[in-house]
Amino acid sequence: MSTKTGVVLIEPYGANVHPSADYYKKGNIAPPYALETLAGFVKANMGEDVKVSVIHQRAFNKQDFGQGEGAAAVEIQDIVDIVREQSKDCNQMIVGLRAVTPVFIYALEIVLAIKKAMPETIIIIGGYYASEVKEAIYKSKTYRKLEQELNHE
Repeated sequence: MSTKTGVVLIEPYGANVHPSADYYKKGNIAPPYALETLAGFVKANMGEDVKVSVIHQRAFNKQDFGQGEGAAAVEIQDIVDIVREQSKDCNQMIVGLRAVTPVFIYALEIVLAIKKAMPETIIIIGGYYASEVKEAIYKSKTYRKLEQELNHE
């Protein structure tokens, strides 16, 4: 086992999200390079001790990760498989999800799937929604359901 820390940064994009062409102009979702910027910062400051990957669910080519031919929609299980693959030579795994309001519930579903498959994984959820309404998140039915499912594993 290596002494590396694996970091996978995920931009979830659930099937229920269909932004219009000018959605980004409205400030609802940051441009799709925010995670690359963070990944570069982490790599620059941690160097060889970290292995950083970024998954953009809305613009993803499965072939890039040895997952088959051509571009295809990424399902939650695909994300879990990629995180598991990226963790193979790491002694610690950290997953960060950028969860803006339209995909927050979907992001929690991804968290549940990763935690079920790899319970030792550290997961960090960020974005405007997670930062601004954290009290409401902890009280929500969805969060309580997630917590119950994880505690029963």
